[in-house]
Amino acid sequence: MEALTKIPASFAAGTTVKYTRTYADFPADQGWSLTLHLRGASVRDITATPTDASFSITIGAGAAPGTADITPGEYTWEERVTKAGEVFTPPGGAGTVRVLANTATAAAGALQSQAEKDLVIVEAKISGRLTADLEDYQIAGRAVRKIPIKELYKIRDRLRSEIRAARTKGKFTTPIRASMGRVY
Repeated sequence: MEALTKIPASFAAGTTVKYTRTYADFPADQGWSLTLHLRGASVRDITATPTDASFSITIGAGAAPGTADITPGEYTWEERVTKAGEVFTPPGGAGTVRVLANTATAAAGALQSQAEKDLVIVEAKISGRLTADLEDYQIAGRAVRKIPIKELYKIRDRLRSEIRAARTKGKFTTPIRASMGRVY
């Protein structure tokens, strides 16, 4: 594993985050201390360990102040250095980080998108309709109207497309071959 020199762009809850930070203007061996502040749905304050002129920052995998129980989502982070009552945020010492769900402790279905959950329901309805072909009926003056099968197919296709787009993040999923003019 490559040693990190800043907080990663994202990490999963329940994992260890470890990196080393060096600020030439605020060396640890000259009395500066560093604290990492994470703010979002959860709050974490991590005190760095001085290592020569650098700072070693470790957010453990356990519960607070670790990552095990941190709520997934977007967080703002800031590193603050302090010495003799002075407090600074060094250049490059702030940004955002995305905390991902803890896959190891997630319940069944918890990491599925709403489109994935809806697709299961729509496909079950389609399967049920293939054996029961009534879309509407009336009994004792009460009418029941079901979603037409054609509409279910449209909904299914839209959900599949939405899921595919989320998984591929805007990339084409099927190669498209094109020719511009005559091939010799």
